[in-house]
Amino acid sequence: MKNEGEIDTEKLKIAVETAKKLDIVSLMRAVVEMLKAYSDMAKRIGIIQRDNKEAFEALTYLGSMAPQIVKALAKKAPPEEFGAFIQAFMDLLELSPKLDKIMELPAEEKIEIGERLEKIANTLEEIISKVSEEKKTGE
Repeated sequence: MKNEGEIDTEKLKIAVETAKKLDIVSLMRAVVEMLKAYSDMAKRIGIIQRDNKEAFEALTYLGSMAPQIVKALAKKAPPEEFGAFIQAFMDLLELSPKLDKIMELPAEEKIEIGERLEKIANTLEEIISKVSEEKKTGE
């Protein structure tokens, strides 16, 4: 039995041999893309907050009023867009706890979460397009 802090040379040897089989280029590309995505998100949120301080603070307040806002949206938004928005929002809420510990999840679950997030993003993009188009046409 090894003492605490002592290196198990056999486990170390196995770990090194296993790591040599890893596609390091793919792993590094994934890390780079993830960093770029987080970077873009942080900058966009920061710019929005900086350029629209009062609006950003209002949105923060509105977040605490979510149930009341959802009720108001339900009355004003077209049913199709509102239903899609609520579904996307609920899906995101369901995934939220897993996002905090994404690195601890098994590979297949990470892939599934990525696919679900992409679907949510696509749904929200469709809603944005429809709402933008309705604003242009004055509907």
